[in-house]
Amino acid sequence: MNFKDMLEEQFKYLNKLYGQRILKMYEDIKYT
Repeated sequence: MNFKDMLEEQFKYLNKLYGQRILKMYEDIKYT
């Protein structure tokens, strides 16, 4: 498993925990 896959797995896990809040935060960071 490479680093990018690890990050994606981590993100999916967090997304399950926190739902849309984390997704919105991620979007905000991306477009700032």
